[in-house]
Amino acid sequence: MIAASSADLPVSPFERLRDMRSLRIIFPAVLILAITFMAFTPCLKNGFVNEWDDDLYVRGNADIQHLSVQTTARVFSSFYAATYLPVTMLSYMLDHQLGGLDPFGYHLTNLIFHLLNCLLVFWLVGMLSRNILVSFITALLFGVHPLHVESVAWISERKDVLYAAFFLLSMISYCYYLKTRKRGRSYWLAVVFFALSLLSKAMAITMPLLLLLTDYLSGRPRERGVATDKIPFFSLALCVGLVGFFGQVPAMRTGHVLSFFEKCLCPSYACLFYLGKILWPTKLSCYYPFTGIKDLPVYLFSLGGWLALLVLTLRSATRTRKVVFGVFFFLITLLPVLQFVQMGLAIVADRYVYLASLGIFYLIAEGIVWAYGKVAQKDRWLGACSLAVFLIPMIGICSVLTWDRCAVWKDGLTLWNDALKNYPSAPAYSQRGLWFVGVGEPREARKDFERAVAADPSFVNPYLNLGILTKKSGKYVEAIAQFEKVLALDPRNAEAYFNIGHVYVLLGRISEAALYYEKVLQIKPDHALCCYAYGLVLDVMGKKEDAVRWVKRAIELSPGDVSSSQTLARLYAEMGREKERPDLYQTPVHNGTGH
Repeated sequence: MIAASSADLPVSPFERLRDMRSLRIIFPAVLILAITFMAFTPCLKNGFVNEWDDDLYVRGNADIQHLSVQTTARVFSSFYAATYLPVTMLSYMLDHQLGGLDPFGYHLTNLIFHLLNCLLVFWLVGMLSRNILVSFITALLFGVHPLHVESVAWISERKDVLYAAFFLLSMISYCYYLKTRKRGRSYWLAVVFFALSLLSKAMAITMPLLLLLTDYLSGRPRERGVATDKIPFFSLALCVGLVGFFGQVPAMRTGHVLSFFEKCLCPSYACLFYLGKILWPTKLSCYYPFTGIKDLPVYLFSLGGWLALLVLTLRSATRTRKVVFGVFFFLITLLPVLQFVQMGLAIVADRYVYLASLGIFYLIAEGIVWAYGKVAQKDRWLGACSLAVFLIPMIGICSVLTWDRCAVWKDGLTLWNDALKNYPSAPAYSQRGLWFVGVGEPREARKDFERAVAADPSFVNPYLNLGILTKKSGKYVEAIAQFEKVLALDPRNAEAYFNIGHVYVLLGRISEAALYYEKVLQIKPDHALCCYAYGLVLDVMGKKEDAVRWVKRAIELSPGDVSSSQTLARLYAEMGREKERPDLYQTPVHNGTGH
């Protein structure tokens, strides 16, 4: 059993630390790592979940396949799945250099970062609470809680574990800065780590507010530096936040559009939902369908519940600052995903609470240690036994649930079967249908797409997928009818226009195909595949100069694609301009996205 201690964790990251060599630090740290690693071991056997972003970030992403100045510049100037995360993309690039497309390496990296985050939580909470037992319990809960499986076992959520690592390092460095309040190495390290966190995931923009919260917990007096030392943090948050916002603009048009009233109620519902899943982590899912205004009493109850909780939290400030810190750490960290500005299909998601849960775990740990202290004052052995009887089953249950949850992320079939078991919805049927497409089972895929349409006739994706399946089967007229259903629901759906254009190409109606490709490029000028297809159509129409321009544009957007390069080489050869681009006639190294 680990006894409570009021000893501080190290006062400076740049000193030789005797405490870090002592068993009272090393033993709990090793225990945290061992228990967390065992709980997450099954995820190392998992594969990619291609129909749920893994193809966009890794398997189908030519940018990560070669580490070079060109590809590095590209990841810093591009959005991936409407998200700006260059540092995360660089980590995928390094994984690819070490192990290609073997999923084991990507899962191992995710797990290593999660283990690192557990140690950083142990370190940070130890500094804030000045109690090793509090930091141990907090880090252990953070490590093994099943709500974190999505962030660790899903390769595409590398951004969660990565941004959290830099975020925690920034907070730790800032805590060291608070000891002297001199802008030396610790302060500027905090700024650098914050920048890296932002470039891993824009959700880190809440850091400046959390630093103010840290000032409050530490009892920092009101002085000029409280505001001025946050200026670099607010500036970075504003710049990267704006970049991330513009990248997310396309996601604002997807899914159920929230009314003003729903936008007012959804944040309180989401916070109550996350708190419930932290305290009772059952029926977890990779996708939670929006319940809608029909469940209005739930939303009103959640709003009233949070208002009451906030009143109690603020009243507790007269006795302790810990409750205010824990509750507001949770709420502030969630601010970017509380749907004040609607983004994408998900109203709530397990991954959103990866770092925010730290505030609740800290409060739980403080409560456990407070109760332990009360009992231990009367009988030390009774206190230790009571702590063990409470803590061991709690950690054991969480570990077992995490082990089982990791297996759910084995592949797309297990993932979407689980989602449909708990929360049947049109998006879940549609995603499982995509998995069946990927494994060559079009009949099963069609069944799921039709179930998705039946579940929600206003959901666009299944119509688009049905159209693509129908097109592949050679039923072109029926395929166009499906794509027109998409356009009736979403008149600016670039993929529907693109597929209609492709159908007209297959029918030999080239001029009509060109018109639809032009519509695609008006809506989405960076559609690389459409640029290439439009170039081919212009070539058939005898407009070679225009064809060259659009094929070159496709190469700019997807520089690793061989088909575009080969087509451009052919066009130059036919026009007698081989000397303009001799590099096109070299043997290609890789196949990029492939058209």
